[in-house]
Amino acid sequence: MKDTVKIGDCHSDTAQENGNQSGVGKEIENCGVNREGLFNTTQLAAEMKS
Repeated sequence: MKDTVKIGDCHSDTAQENGNQSGVGKEIENCGVNREGLFNTTQLAAEMKS
């Protein structure tokens, strides 16, 4: 995430199915940019969409 922010990208994408939400969250905490300066989207598992 630190490298991503350095090149100006402020968007991250996570997915419950991939199990990467926790890891991306930790990277956001440690990237040195205020949370308000970042945009995160997440895909919910199909059974959560009802």
